[in-house]
Amino acid sequence: MSAISVSIIESGFVIRQGLISLLSRFHDIEVQKVYDSFDNIVECITSCDTDIIIVNASLIDSDTLSNLIKTDARLVSNKLILLSQFNPGVDLQSAVKGVWLYNQSESEIIESVKALLAESDNNLSNNEDVLSKREQDTLRLIALGLTQKEIADKLFISTHTVVSHRKNITRKLGIKTVSGLTVYAILNNLITMDEIKE
Repeated sequence: MSAISVSIIESGFVIRQGLISLLSRFHDIEVQKVYDSFDNIVECITSCDTDIIIVNASLIDSDTLSNLIKTDARLVSNKLILLSQFNPGVDLQSAVKGVWLYNQSESEIIESVKALLAESDNNLSNNEDVLSKREQDTLRLIALGLTQKEIADKLFISTHTVVSHRKNITRKLGIKTVSGLTVYAILNNLITMDEIKE
């Protein structure tokens, strides 16, 4: 099984380090990105290409979160875990991947992490889309021969994010060459032969 990749968005040093320490106990979890500051929380969340995003709920107001849910419900429900001081309403809890409360015991958080790992094992056996939507978009443009800068411009992301997506695509698929990625894209209907000829 490949490790679950995690991003942490948390401005508090102690909480951030506590999460990293807790998650590092699990061999099947890899903390790949840690944000202690950012310009735009929504952009930070949507550009994260890890399997799970743990974010301090106090960093995102309820209107912004509800707009994010409307815009990309799949991202929020499949990836977002909120760290919260208070138990959010049932609607919010059902919209996100999970909620971890500050006053939860260590054993409760560990049980929650184990549940994530078990769910990941189940999904791995019948996971149709190994790549995220953003990674599929990136792969499609790579297969069409666009440069990193052109891909960044088309997807409205930074070239650094394009490089990050490319690394994740390579890691997930085990394909390193552009020709190999192109064949994968054709076989998985991300592009057509006609598009390559154009």
